[in-house]
Amino acid sequence: MQLECSYCREVEDLTVCYDQERTVEKTPHLAKKQTGSVIVLRGRVPFSEEEESGQLLKLQCEGCKPVEFVFGRGWQAENPTTGTIFDIDLSAGGDFTGYDQKGGCPVEVLNACATISFVCPAEKISGPVLDNSQLFWRNYCFVI
Repeated sequence: MQLECSYCREVEDLTVCYDQERTVEKTPHLAKKQTGSVIVLRGRVPFSEEEESGQLLKLQCEGCKPVEFVFGRGWQAENPTTGTIFDIDLSAGGDFTGYDQKGGCPVEVLNACATISFVCPAEKISGPVLDNSQLFWRNYCFVI
């Protein structure tokens, strides 16, 4: 995940990976630290062509905002009928193909993409979300 500093607008050159909770290094221009914590949402990711997308995780940021979600290694998929687990590497273009020999069916992840959207922390909001630049913590929602 690439992050932009909310203070100096510098984008981290390296992709930052979040496991559970991580403090991001200081930007060269600022003595402030950015922090972020990931909340993995329970539930399943869509797995059929009829389902287009699903919310996968939520990120709370302080002092930074996500710019781009980069798919990488460490993904897993499980066939619910056979229990076969697949280790999936999406770092080479966001595609994966495999075959479940127990289930006799192909396993594919094609055209993986993510969108990042700001989620206002208030529980119930009607109408458009206004500029929330005064908020200390920002919530972002990733739709895969």
